[in-house]
Amino acid sequence: MVLLENDSFLTELTRLFQKCRASGSVVITLKKYDGRTKPVPRKGHSESFEPADTKCLLRASDGKKKISTVVSLLSTVTEKRTPTSFELTWMD
Repeated sequence: MVLLENDSFLTELTRLFQKCRASGSVVITLKKYDGRTKPVPRKGHSESFEPADTKCLLRASDGKKKISTVVSLLSTVTEKRTPTSFELTWMD
């Protein structure tokens, strides 16, 4: 999975929609992301982790190609509207 910047993600998302317009589908998922890159430690091991900012992981896939981006809570409102406008643009 390729982690992209927000603008690059939107560009690649447009390409995915164009590629799958005639046949195929694009799946978009949104998930809460706290910034961890390692699994949560088991009981008995104390590791305090305080996320500085709440983030969302936004993923898109056409079955073959997967792209993703991390969006902070402050810009989530504008990012949430953007994929919706892409979906409405590319829906028949």
